[in-house]
Formats: sequence, C-alpha cells, structure tokens
Amino acid sequence: MDDPEFSPPALTVICAWCETVVSGPGDGPVSHGICRACACRFLERLPLAYLEAIADADGTVTLFSGYRFRLAEVRQDGRRSAHPGEGFP
Repeated sequence: MDDPEFSPPALTVICAWCETVVSGPGDGPVSHGICRACACRFLERLPLAYLEAIADADGTVTLFSGYRFRLAEVRQDGRRSAHPGEGFP
C-alpha cells in the first residue's frame, strides 16, 4: 500500500554521453538519458535516406527521448553542428 507520508527522492537524469544534467535536482538517485545537443549529434551520424524514411509528414524526426528535430537541423555534411554541449564523439 502506498504511504502518503513517503515520497521517493527526485530522480536526476544525466546525459550518458556528456554528463550534462538533463532534468531533476542534480542530487539523489541518477538515471541516464541523452541531452538535446548529443541527440542531434547522434542523428547527424545516420544516413539522410534513413532519416527521411522515418520522418513524420512535416519533415521532423522524434526520438524516444521526446526530442523533435526538423531534418534541416541535422547536418549531413560531416561537419560539427552549432549545437551547444560537448562529449559526443
């Protein structure tokens, strides 16, 4: 039975690639996810034809994390994007 007097500590989610805090208070239990900058860098590594095949009708790709990117945001020329954050190799 749930105890109304007990609430679990807030979960902190950090990026598994660059260790940026994605959500939460920064202390207590930790889980891992991906920040927006590293998610974009991940998409940049995928073939454009694949991204086009999985894109929604409006030209966006939505990741499991909930981040949504327009295909135009994802560079396909091999250069680093202008997105902030470091750590994704």
